[in-house]
Amino acid sequence: APVLVYYGYTTGSGIFVETAREAKIMTETKDLLAPGKFSTGGVRLHIWRGCLKIVKDYPLFGIGQETMFSIYPRYRTLAHAKTEGQYSRTDRAHNDLIDVVVMTGIFGLCAFLFLHITFLVIILRAVYQSKGRERIMLAGIASAWTAYHLNDLFSFGTPCVNSMFWAVSGIGAALAGKPRVYEKRLSLGSMKWVALSIILVLSILGLVWVRNIYSADRTFNQATRLEKSGNLQDAIPKYKETLRLNPWQKDYSDGLLNTYLTLARRYPNPDYTKEAVFWAERAVKLFSEESIAWNFLGSAYYLDGASTGKDRRNEAVSAYKQACIREPYLIDAYTNIGQITLSQGKTDEAYKHFMKVLSFEEKEPRSLYYAGQIEFQRLEKREAKEHLSRLVKLHPTYERAENAKEMLLLIERSK
Repeated sequence: APVLVYYGYTTGSGIFVETAREAKIMTETKDLLAPGKFSTGGVRLHIWRGCLKIVKDYPLFGIGQETMFSIYPRYRTLAHAKTEGQYSRTDRAHNDLIDVVVMTGIFGLCAFLFLHITFLVIILRAVYQSKGRERIMLAGIASAWTAYHLNDLFSFGTPCVNSMFWAVSGIGAALAGKPRVYEKRLSLGSMKWVALSIILVLSILGLVWVRNIYSADRTFNQATRLEKSGNLQDAIPKYKETLRLNPWQKDYSDGLLNTYLTLARRYPNPDYTKEAVFWAERAVKLFSEESIAWNFLGSAYYLDGASTGKDRRNEAVSAYKQACIREPYLIDAYTNIGQITLSQGKTDEAYKHFMKVLSFEEKEPRSLYYAGQIEFQRLEKREAKEHLSRLVKLHPTYERAENAKEMLLLIERSK
């Protein structure tokens, strides 16, 4: 009893303090949904607003467990994208109730609330009816239970915390129910050996699976270090080994693709681009709702066309458009579409994509330059001057800044 009371008090008090801190941040932060706000309270409000859009589209059964990573970017706010970056990812709502309704829908939320509210009612009734040490123990369990759920209004459960929560909940249920213990010997005969064999086989398979997951993570860390140190060719076999051990981990696929595409940009070798296309096509099959996978595929098609002499620009544009559907604020995809369509002579379409980027990220250098260039060619001097001047002012070291200055000089001379 003293252990449980101590656990309930220490866990409860700690979580209450954390919850109060989060609430204080959220009430004191001005303009929480404005771009550039990095407070934890502000970011949570961004996430919750996007999650409510998901619930509107998937009300009954949700989007499925562990899928928010891929689905959420389609719904996140512009302010959130600006605050955390176009390639940032969110896999939890930082609120248990919102997490449940997003992933399992209204039916799942109702089941979740029924289970936990029923448990609380049973525990509180037992606290009222019990006496002495048993009442103290049940009160400690009730306080820990309450604190856990208050904390998860601003956070989410992790395995180490959840396991303790369910252990304490089980003890509370046993104490509240006061079950009678019955002992009966079962005569299993030869069946016990069958049961033991099944348990042994499943245990071995489980250990192998866990070992593979651990080995994949360890190898992935080695590959990442090699990539960051510039040893790209040495990183590739490490990344492939991680995907052999665990083909469903998106980070492993992203690491391999990023390495291949970096090599392909430095050395236009068909061997690199062919591999990049293969792994990117595999990624969009496994993670069809993941915008970054489609963005990688677009880059792989374009670089493969450049290295082999084939015209794969239409395939690249198609892949980039799929990425934009899945993430409306993916700057690189829109800008790449603009550059490719401009190279195809589709000036109007290119201009539309550059202006799309500038509508939500007015400082993006490539879009500023190419929009200004197109306007300069169209003799739209005022618009061209505005975009090119902004580019030179904000990005003086941009690779085409000198070209922008030349166009600005010609605009001034033509007055």
